[in-house]
Order: sequence, then C-alpha cells, then structure tokens
Amino acid sequence: MHGTLNLVGFLRSSSIEILRQFRQQRLAKYLLVFFVAACGYPERPRVIYVANLETFRPSSPREIKTVEQALAAIITVCRDDLKFPPVRTFEANLYKNSQSFSSYGVDWRMFPTDVAHMAAFAQETKIHVDLQKFNDDTGWATFTWLLAHEFGHTIHHEVSGVIPKTDAWFIEGFAEWVAAKVFDALGWEDYRYSIHRASKHTARQLDNLPNLSDLSDLQTWYRIMMANYGTVKTYSFGLVAVDRLLQRRNLASAIPLLSANAFAEALGGSVDALNQDIKSYLARHQSKSNLDEIVQAPHWQIGDKWTFRLRRPGLNSLVERVLIRTDTFIGIPSYVVKSEAGEAFYAMDSLALLAQMKNGEYEYRVSNVDQALSWPLRTGKEWRNNFTREIAGIKGTRMAQLTMTVSDFESVDVQAGRLKAVKIEGFGNQSGRLNVEYWYSPKAKWFAKLRKYDRDFSFIEEELVSFRVQ
Repeated sequence: MHGTLNLVGFLRSSSIEILRQFRQQRLAKYLLVFFVAACGYPERPRVIYVANLETFRPSSPREIKTVEQALAAIITVCRDDLKFPPVRTFEANLYKNSQSFSSYGVDWRMFPTDVAHMAAFAQETKIHVDLQKFNDDTGWATFTWLLAHEFGHTIHHEVSGVIPKTDAWFIEGFAEWVAAKVFDALGWEDYRYSIHRASKHTARQLDNLPNLSDLSDLQTWYRIMMANYGTVKTYSFGLVAVDRLLQRRNLASAIPLLSANAFAEALGGSVDALNQDIKSYLARHQSKSNLDEIVQAPHWQIGDKWTFRLRRPGLNSLVERVLIRTDTFIGIPSYVVKSEAGEAFYAMDSLALLAQMKNGEYEYRVSNVDQALSWPLRTGKEWRNNFTREIAGIKGTRMAQLTMTVSDFESVDVQAGRLKAVKIEGFGNQSGRLNVEYWYSPKAKWFAKLRKYDRDFSFIEEELVSFRVQ
C-alpha cells in the first residue's frame, strides 16, 4: 500500500449495517448540522461499466490522471496478464463528493463524517468511489492499490456467486493479494517486495497481533482495524496469511480457494495451525541482532563520487553523483552533490537531503530536516523523523512522520560488491507501515541500497554500482 493508507476500503453488507446502527444512535445530534452546513445536496453517481473501459497499461502510476484510467489499468492486467475470471457485470459508481458518497453509496442516513475513513467499497460486483478523496496529494499509487483491492472483492463474488462464506481475514487478504498481483503485473512493484513489506511491518506488531481465529467475522475485523495500527493488524496480516496459505498448499494462485469448500480443504480444518505457522514466519522478520558496533558520521570530501542504479516504475537508469562544493541551505552547512537531475543539498551533520535544484529552480525542498540517519548508528536505536516537503508538480506540501530504527548490521550484495551495511527502517508513526529501508555502508560513506514505498511511484529502489571516496 503505498504511502500511508488510513482509509477503510471494503465494507460488506454486515459491516455497513454496523455503521448504520451506530449512525442511528447519533442521528438526532447531527440533523441540525446537516441543514446548517453549506455542503450542498447529494447527487447520484456517474456509472462506469466494464465495456466502456479501454485497454490501458501505464508504465508508472504518474501516467494515471483519473479513476477511470486506474480502473482500466487494473482490469487490463487482471484480464490479459493474470487471467483472473472476468467480472462481467462489473460497474463503478463514482460520487462527486463525500455527501453524495455517504447518502447514495452507503446509506441515506449517513453523513460525510460517518464515512470519513472510507474512500471506496465494494458490494457484490459493484465498486463505489468517493472522488472527493482522490487527489494528487494522496498519490495515484496509493489509490490504484485501493481500487485493485476493491476489484478483488468483485472477483471473489463473481467466482463464488454469493457473498463468500469464508473468514474475514481471507476475504480481505485475498483482495490485498489481488492488489499486489496487479502491481506486479504492471511492473510497479515486484510481488516479493509487497510480501516483504507486509511481513516487516506485521512482524513489528507481532506481540500485539490478533490470532487468525479472532479475525473470522467482519465485525471483529472492523473493530481491530479501527484501533492503533489497525491496517497492519488486519489487511497486512491478511495478505501475509494468504501468501503463507498458498505456500503451504504449493499453489501459484489464490483463485482456486475462493469457494468455501476449497478454502476449508486448503486449511486442512485447522486455522490454528496456519496461525502458528504465520507467527513463526513473522518472528524471523523481527530484528534480533546483538551486535554492539557503533558507526560514526562520515566526512565527505570534494570529488567523492557515487554511481547508483535507480529503479522505479517506468525508469531504470544509472545516476552519477559527485560532491562539487560545500554551501549552506536555510543556514544549514551542506554538501552540494551534482547529478543530471541538478544540484542536491545534503546536511553535513546528518546527510539529510534538504533540497534539489535544477536550472535555478527548486524541484524538491524540506522545511525541516529529513533525519534519515541519526549518528552514531547502533543496533536498536530509534528516533522520530518528522519533516514537511515540497515537490515540483504536486500541489501543496506533504508531511512525513516516521519512526526510524536501526534493525541490524548485515552484508548486502550490490553491483559495487558485497558491503557491510547498517540496516535502517522507517515506519509510519500512525499507520505502522514500513515506508523506507536504507542500507548504510561505512566503506562507501553512503547508502549501498535503499527502498522507498512511495505514494506516487509505488516503489523506488537505488543500488550502489560504484564509488570513489577519499
């Protein structure tokens, strides 16, 4: 899921009923607000049918400009690449705003405040989408994942023919599996990395994870999902569970498990055995290094040079970076590193990227330091990394709130060779999701490798190809 996603996507009829019951208890309280607030009248949705969507295969999430294009990309790869069963009666209901979405999409008694956490949901072979919540700030990678998740529910219904009688963790885990497969087929994010990411941030919550048996019904699922780190304890946990179930049964696809009988047979009658297997697997993803090594901050010198292989959706290229001078940025002593992208300013004390300039114009800058590294580095160290950034071509600013942790010392194989590195991971403060991974090499005096799970590009990776430092 890409960038932080705090939106509840899928609500089955039973979950919507939970909202309705809660809503009725507060209806009188909000009637006055409804009539006084200048929010306008709700409007009926614009409906898109599968037959009206053209084949679309974007190489990057940034090529997507509308919900229609995102849906077209999802359906294209599900049909042509993944060979998933077609959803013949699929339709997407697009609501102009949250008022329309709540009234016509969920229930006429609902207000936008009741569905503030929800951007889309699926019912049978229909998807309902709140267009007001789709914008450049959230990022099309994030919302395409959400829409792929919802489309996964329509596939589930198409195959089973009725509301699936399987456990909630499998219903939601399957939808996440579909989204991961869609991103893999589009070339945006390798399926292995989607599972790796989900496993890492789920493992971080291992001591607080529910058991799979606790996630069998949607009411309990919904309650856990709305708690702290709820999306990790439900959606991510569900994705990991489905992946582990496929591995245990030696299956390449989850489609055969969509019928209730096949699902029960695959489990072998024991959810507890699968739960134990998953938690043993997650325990192996926890940080357990006992090394007491300490890594101090490096000192760069003019002429130091690094070449990286940059990979992101639609791009695979070499980037050469050379330290050309020292300077200051908003009063912070900085190294200035030149590349084809322009000049980048890195704080001397932290190596934090402060700004990127090209042709005298800022392409990127932060209002406070992006503390990706905190010296000295040692296993188990944690710190908060909160900063606001401005990115050219994107309206407004974006805030990042991360908890950084030094998880391990390990050897990493990159094109520059095998390098001993310090592994640093960054998790969203509110979501608990893994957002960044860095492998800092003392020998190279910079990152040997990095991965970012990005709301705009989905997945970004840099790998060190060569370096020359003094």
